[in-house]
Parts: sequence; structure tokens; C-alpha cells
Amino acid sequence: MDQRTVIELHGDLEGRYLVEEERPDGAIVIRRETHPDDETVDAIVGRYQEQRLTGDAIPEVLRQLDADGEG
Repeated sequence: MDQRTVIELHGDLEGRYLVEEERPDGAIVIRRETHPDDETVDAIVGRYQEQRLTGDAIPEVLRQLDADGEG
């Protein structure tokens, strides 16, 4: 497997991208990094550097949400 340059973008194009081509004028062509082989919950959560909540933690997280007055 060849080594590819990976860049991480923030803002409108949030996420990890692979550099596909570097052009002579300094422009680069990128594509979003995909993970077709690992779509487990743990892999997806890990990609976004989040953590999985346990059943005991969920009520505390819900208490921290702003009430919208609808229930």
C-alpha cells in the first residue's frame, strides 16, 4: 500500500482528506477519506474523536441539554 498524504480540514469542509494530486502550479486535488471496511459504531465514534456513552451517562447528558419548553 502506498503512503498518501492525509490532511485534516476544519470549517465548511470538515474532515480528513487524501491528497490525490499535486500540480506544478501548486494546486492540490483532494478527496474525502473514506473507511468502507469498518463501519462499526466504535470505528465511526473513534473517527470523530468522540466517546461512546454508557447507559449510566445518558441521563446526565440529557439533563445538560437546553429545554425547549415542549415537554
